[in-house]
Amino acid sequence: MKLKREELSNHLKKELSPAYWISGDETQLIEQSRQQIRNSAKQQGFVERCTFHQLDPQFDWSQFFGEINTESLFAEKQLIELKLWNFKVPKEAQEQLTDYIEKPSPNKKLVVISERLTPAQRNLKWVKNFDKHGVSIQIWPLSKMQQQYWLQDQLSNAGFSMDRQTLAWFNDQTEGHLLAACNTIEKLKLLCKPGKINHETLSNILVGDTNFDVFALSDAILSGDRKKCLKVLTSLQQQGTEPSLTLWAITKDIRLLYLLSIKRTKGENLESIMTKEKIWKSKQPMILRSLGRLTTEKLQNILSQTNKVDRLLKGVQPGSAWQSLTQIVISLSR
Repeated sequence: MKLKREELSNHLKKELSPAYWISGDETQLIEQSRQQIRNSAKQQGFVERCTFHQLDPQFDWSQFFGEINTESLFAEKQLIELKLWNFKVPKEAQEQLTDYIEKPSPNKKLVVISERLTPAQRNLKWVKNFDKHGVSIQIWPLSKMQQQYWLQDQLSNAGFSMDRQTLAWFNDQTEGHLLAACNTIEKLKLLCKPGKINHETLSNILVGDTNFDVFALSDAILSGDRKKCLKVLTSLQQQGTEPSLTLWAITKDIRLLYLLSIKRTKGENLESIMTKEKIWKSKQPMILRSLGRLTTEKLQNILSQTNKVDRLLKGVQPGSAWQSLTQIVISLSR
C-alpha cells in the first residue's frame, strides 16, 4: 500500500507491516519517518537493528539476504534497514527481494531507503510488488505553507510555541532548509525553557548561526558570485560546519538545475515546472540566470563530483572533502 508521510503516525499505531520503502530527496523528512518506524518497531519487540548501506565497500547482497532469510530460535526480533544507492539493484537481488516480500519472516521487519523514485522506476514489477505486500512512503518537498505547519509541529514536540508572525518569520529564514530549522530548534532546547518563544529570542539565536551560511552559499552559487562562494565556503570550514551539510545544500541545487536544464532542452515551460517543484519565488530569477551559464553536460559532470565527495565523507575513498567541495563551487560559479 502507499502512504503519505502525514499518515504514517496513525498507521504505526497498528501492527507493523512486514516491509517499508521510504523514498525522496528531503533528507530530514526521510530520517524522521525512519525514526518513527524504528520507535514503533522497538515498542513491538523488534529490539535488534541491523543496517546495510549499498555504498559501503563491505556491502554484499548475499550477506544482506543471509540476514533477512536466517531464522534463529534465540535471536531477538530484528529491524533490518537497507539504504540503496542510485537505485542500482541487480536482477537477482530484485528477484530475492520479491520472494522475501511475498513470504516475509514474522520475526523481521524490513525498511528500504532510497532517493526519490522516477515514474518509470515505480512502474517496475518488483517495485509494484513491494507496494502490494509492504508499505511505500514517497517523501515530497514541502510548500512554504506546509513547511510552516511542519515547523509548528516540531516546535510543539519540543515544548515551544510562537505567535503567527514569529513563526512566519522563522519559516522565511529557513526557506526550505529543514535540517537547519531542526538545528535551530535543538539550540532553543539548550538555551530556553519550554514555552512561548518571541521574535527577539529567536532572532538572537539565529544571528551568527553557521547553519544559515549554507543558505548564503546556495545564493552565491546561483548568482555566480565566485568570490562570495569561496568566502562563505572558507567560513563554513573554519567554523566547524559539517561538510555533509554543505554537500547536501550544494547537491540539492545541482540536482534541481540539472532537472530544469533537461526540461528546457525539451522545450518545457520552466516557470510552470518550478511552481510544480515548489521552488520559492525568491529563488526563481537566480535559478534562471544560472541555467543561462551552466549547460546540461556541465551540470551532469558536477553532479558526478558530488558523488565522489559523498564517498569521501563515508570513508569509501581517500581525499579531502573540503578541497573537492571547493572545486565544485568554482565549477558552478564560472
